[in-house]
Amino acid sequence: EIFVFGGWNTNGKWIKSVEKYSLVSKKWSQVAKINNHHYYFCACAFMDKILIIGGQTHRRRTSSCLQFNTSENVWKKVARMNEARSSAACAVFEERIVVCGGSNNNHPRLNTVESYDVLPDKWSTMPNKLR
Repeated sequence: EIFVFGGWNTNGKWIKSVEKYSLVSKKWSQVAKINNHHYYFCACAFMDKILIIGGQTHRRRTSSCLQFNTSENVWKKVARMNEARSSAACAVFEERIVVCGGSNNNHPRLNTVESYDVLPDKWSTMPNKLR
């Protein structure tokens, strides 16, 4: 299955839905809503969850982290990052989600890195990346 979170339509309006494409039926279906204008986030899949990390809401960078359960199609707020950031990169590495770079409200280019441990629901700082 492929999941798509929000975005903009051709008229410049925010799409407030989560849609899923089934490789078996070859059909799209809407499976959930996005409650706010959340954009420039990074997303990472971990087991049957997809995390929407950071980004912007109403033109302010955020440290929020939302977890979408793909089995139940429900949202859950999880621990916030240590630093607000948008347009960051993220990936799973050694059973953690690692987020690096991006920008915050004070710095256009962050070199900070943090990781999220899913089971204890905790963020930890990591050594900064090189510039």
